[in-house]
Amino acid sequence: MVPADELIEFVWGSAPPSSVRATLQNYISRLRSTLTDVGEPRIRTLPHGYLITVLDDELDVSRFEGLRAQAAIAVHAGDWNRAAQQLRAARSLWHGEPLADVPSEPLRARAVPRLTELRLQAVESRLRWTCGWGGTPR
Repeated sequence: MVPADELIEFVWGSAPPSSVRATLQNYISRLRSTLTDVGEPRIRTLPHGYLITVLDDELDVSRFEGLRAQAAIAVHAGDWNRAAQQLRAARSLWHGEPLADVPSEPLRARAVPRLTELRLQAVESRLRWTCGWGGTPR
């Protein structure tokens, strides 16, 4: 659940419009229309915020983390080629700096360090697991 106040900060920073609550509700309504699925609504309104249902394969970061996990499983099985393949696939999801085209400084300040760390961990793992660094066989 993301509190409404947090969404307001991410979208408008420290200078929200006077009609910010109504505008946020309008944005959420438009987003709901865009994300229409059969069955359960994707975005639910809760007493103090909103909850969105997202499947793992719908977010690049979830796909990235899944590929990293598959690479780790391959390493433990001694399948170095499979590990390298999974890490290459994970790396292919990256295009430039995280959230570079998102005009929300508060959101970038919160999310970019984590995303950057995930990327660096994947690069480090690939070097360690596929190049034999740190005593790991090739």
